[in-house]
Parts: sequence; structure tokens; C-alpha cells
Amino acid sequence: MRSVCSGSLCRPQFGLNFTAYMRDVENYSTPSFTLQLSNGSNIAYLNMNGQYADARGLEVTLTALRKQYLDLLWVSGRFSYAYTYVKASGWTGNDGSQRTTFTAADSNNFGNKLPYNDFIYYNKVQNNVTGSNSTLTGGYDREHRISYTLVLGFPYDVQLSSIGTFQSGFYYPLTVTVDPRVASRQLGQSPWNKQVDFRLEKGFKFDNIRVAIYADVKNAFNWTNIIGYDNTTTGAALWENTVAGKVIDPATNAVAGPDPTGSLKRPISLDNSLFYDIPREYYFGVRVEF
Repeated sequence: MRSVCSGSLCRPQFGLNFTAYMRDVENYSTPSFTLQLSNGSNIAYLNMNGQYADARGLEVTLTALRKQYLDLLWVSGRFSYAYTYVKASGWTGNDGSQRTTFTAADSNNFGNKLPYNDFIYYNKVQNNVTGSNSTLTGGYDREHRISYTLVLGFPYDVQLSSIGTFQSGFYYPLTVTVDPRVASRQLGQSPWNKQVDFRLEKGFKFDNIRVAIYADVKNAFNWTNIIGYDNTTTGAALWENTVAGKVIDPATNAVAGPDPTGSLKRPISLDNSLFYDIPREYYFGVRVEF
């Protein structure tokens, strides 16, 4: 940390902060178990506690306090980098498909009791949490996250500020462009998401009240950010091939680039969550401080 001193007073100019965290989540999912009775009918039990998630991360942040340059400009800012992951347990081998359905013979083997006690011994493996056709239930596992805040102050109470976020793409399960021998473990990753916002503000002082008018530009460079994709049979094929840069139109021998909308070109999923983040947007407003 660097300090600026004036007389007997010292004020820090730069600050460096390091944060690490870990969190274990029990009962992350509730798989559906089915019991087959002796008469052939099936009963589904949906609230079986099972699976877990494991979240880890660290963040390094550099903060620069306000610094005046002559009488023309002052600057302050913040920059941070975070490495994080969220891993959840999943089935491996035949446990995922075979051991969630119990027959009458299974029950007899456990003294006419549901054979749930051996659930902890099922083969499970950790993998990154994936995104898919809903941004509500996945897609938040981003390995790298970079952000900054920069504020420039000018005479006559004029300020220009910028906020930027950059994060690696979400993981998704490969179903088409994958070696079948590792289909349960191998994941794909979507393109990075990038967004830079700007605000220009002019303030006016009235006694103890400050009134500021401002203009915002969100996603100023109009970057295309994909946050979900059409995870249907045809949609997954289109998505995986375009992300991988493979030819999808033999007639033109061209690749259109990552396309999350599927063959029907829908920009939203079945639950109305979006496949694309915002385009460039403009806002105007007034802020009052007292």
C-alpha cells in the first residue's frame, strides 16, 4: 500500500485486498426415485436428499483513491480479478440410470424396506455446474471474472465514469461434438461475456442540495453476449458446431459464428429466460443529493 503524507497526516493512496472463500452445499439436487410394487405399479418419490456442490474462489482487488492532477482532473478507480468455480456431484457408471429405479425384488433384499440407505455408496463424480436452456438454473459458474471502475472528475462538477465486466463463458454439457467414451465428463465452454458502460454527469449545487443530470450508455461497444442456448436436439447440434467453428452450411462452406437460437431462431427459452444479454442501451436521468 502506498501512502501520501502531508505534515503529520498520512493517507493511503492505493489499497490491495485479497479474498478467498469456500462453501459446501448439501442436498444440492433431489433426484427422482421410483419404486416398483409387486403388482407392477410404480410410485415416484421426488424429495430424496442427495448430491452436493462445492464452491471455491479467490479475488484480488486493487483500489486507487481519489488523486488530484493540477486543477484539471481527479481520478479514482478499482480493478479486480477473481478465479472461481462451482462443482456439483453427478452420477457415473450405471448408478444414474439403473439405481434410481427399484423393483420389488430390490425391496425384498432390504427386508421389505426401500433401499435408500445405500445411496451414499453410489458412484458420483464432481464436475462444473453447467448452463443450458435456462439462465435461471445454470450458467453462473464462470472461471475467470475481471471488473473495473474508473471515475474522472473535471472542473465545473463534470464527471465521466466507466464500469467494465469481463467473464469467461458458462460450461455446458456436450451431446453432439463429444467422444462418447467421455460424454459424462467432458464439457464445452461458451464465448466470453464482455460489457463496458459509460456515464457522463454534470452537477449543479443549490445550497446543500446537489442536482446532477446524466447520460448512460450500457454495453457501449454493442458486444454480443450469449448467456444461454436452445438445448434441444437440433438446437444443441447447431450450438455445439457453431461454437466449435465447424461448417454448418455445406452449400456455402461457411460458419455463422456461435448461434444459441436453434433451428427455429428463438431468442428465448421455454421459461422466457434470454439467450442473449442486452445490446447497446441509452439512458438519461436526474439525480438529487441532499
